[in-house]
Amino acid sequence: QLYGAVSVEYRAHVQGIGWQPWVKDGATAGTVGSGLRVEAVEIRIVPATEPTPTVTPTPSPTPTPTAAPVTRLAFTADTGMDENGKAVLDKIGAGNYDVTSIIGDFAYVPNREQQFCDQVNSRVPGKVAIVAGNHEEIPNPDGTMEKYEACLPNEVNAVPYTTSRYGRDYYFDTGNVRVILISPDIPLTTGTKTYVYGTQEREWLKKVAIDGRAAGKWVVLGYHHPCFSIGLHACKDTKPSLSELAIGLGADVVVTGHDHNYQRTHQIRGSKAAPVVIDKDNAYKRQTTTSKGTTFVVVGNGGWNPRTITQTLPAWMKVVNGTNSPGGMAFGYGELIATNTVLTWNHVSASGATLADSFTVTR
Repeated sequence: QLYGAVSVEYRAHVQGIGWQPWVKDGATAGTVGSGLRVEAVEIRIVPATEPTPTVTPTPSPTPTPTAAPVTRLAFTADTGMDENGKAVLDKIGAGNYDVTSIIGDFAYVPNREQQFCDQVNSRVPGKVAIVAGNHEEIPNPDGTMEKYEACLPNEVNAVPYTTSRYGRDYYFDTGNVRVILISPDIPLTTGTKTYVYGTQEREWLKKVAIDGRAAGKWVVLGYHHPCFSIGLHACKDTKPSLSELAIGLGADVVVTGHDHNYQRTHQIRGSKAAPVVIDKDNAYKRQTTTSKGTTFVVVGNGGWNPRTITQTLPAWMKVVNGTNSPGGMAFGYGELIATNTVLTWNHVSASGATLADSFTVTR
């Protein structure tokens, strides 16, 4: 290299090979150890260039995997204000759920609305959603819904049916789940909704369920009076047409209370008079408005006045627990955990006997 300004490049013409590539600044031209003579050399002067530095690329940081969205909900009913109800609420509070839905029948005593709300709020730190049961109906034997709605207010951005309100007939979306809570056959100051064929509220329910499914949500329907039940009340306080609508919509889970025990069906379709078991292995596939079918759960074991199971287990029922069950009564609640592809339901025991029940729905 001359004075840092130019470089000398050269190449050799090698016997039997010909001209070799240009080299420069002291690099070897010709061959080494091959015994071939250099027949000619060509030389040229070129501007000097700094060698291109070798840059070791900085590795891109490995992206942190994004956890799949998970929605965690709790469902209970028939709470009361004794120690069993408090134990259930304590257990729910420890579970730190996104929303806890109480499906009717709250204090069971008159003029204790604020005390019941305090009992809930002191134990459940997350959002709470309520819907009326028959103990909140007018003439309000055990407290008015207006007062319950004031002290357990709308925390879930409820979207009510046009002639109803939060606490009676509404839905809310949380994560990947649409929860629809209604109060059929319960007289309230907003009227009595029946959800039977031909009613406007039935058409509203169909629309919000179908819209929820179209939006990619799991669809959970909750109301107080069960129909698929072998408890004291069974289906006498409501109409089969609502349960059959839930089946037709392919609702993923229907949650009720009223019978003071825990019950859960297989995944079923058909009618109340002639239910058909779709699947009984607890690993269900999601049904649709075409294939039809759902799973019904009674979570009336929330604490108050536990009761018996009154019939032999029918073919469409999977799990039951009441005061006359082997091992005794389990007080507890239903836990729903939903990813985008799998919905898991668990019974969580809080006091009394321990009851294990679980199923999944996959889409």
